Amino acid sequence: MKHSRNFIDLTNKKFGRITVLKFAKTNSGRTYWVCKCKCGNLKEIEGYTLRSGQTKSCGCLATELKRKRKTRLSHGMSGTRIHNIWIQMRNRCQNKNNQAYKYYGGRGISVDERWNIFENFLNDMGELYSQHITKYSKKQTTIDRIDNEKGYCKRNCRWATYKEQMKNKRVNRELLSKAGKLGAIARWGK
Repeated sequence: MKHSRNFIDLTNKKFGRITVLKFAKTNSGRTYWVCKCKCGNLKEIEGYTLRSGQTKSCGCLATELKRKRKTRLSHGMSGTRIHNIWIQMRNRCQNKNNQAYKYYGGRGISVDERWNIFENFLNDMGELYSQHITKYSKKQTTIDRIDNEKGYCKRNCRWATYKEQMKNKRVNRELLSKAGKLGAIARWGK
């Protein structure tokens, strides 16, 4: 097909998921082509964006990659209690803007590097989490460090109720060690 303007004919050429079907128009010095995407959508696309590699699909590729990324990152667990616990754990240790950072990351408490990937955390702690929520409920299930001077890792973490976690707080352990033979704080008020 002959056109009045000089341009590179892209008819029948492929660019990523796009196949150029025919010339569409020239507008403000730009040449547009009617294209068919692998997904079946028809769309007019500027020739330069095809030739430069800026356009590889009708938009379906970006949507597909975004969906795959979201699924890969969360394994469909986004918004669940265990996923939120994982996010909060990492935030208080790694985010200097987090209000609790000074008590965690600011004093050297870290998260095992493996646990920066949610799936690894889930593999290590997921079954124990399920057992704990069965016994105590989701609302009463928190991540607890056995030794409060050490970071979050499989060897140093367990699931605990809020009451159990309060007994394991650093301030309570300091008081207990100072109290010596007087016994647990929980018995002091009785």
